Amino acid sequence: MIKESIIMNIYINITVQLYSAYQNNDNGIFSAFYRVIFI
Repeated sequence: MIKESIIMNIYINITVQLYSAYQNNDNGIFSAFYRVIFI
């Protein structure tokens, strides 16, 4: 269960980074989500 959670967190991390790079605009919501989850 913990291992699956880590894999899911990595997947979300990559997805958020790709989406933010694609949008290349105000992504404050995603940045805040990223900071809360991964930092």
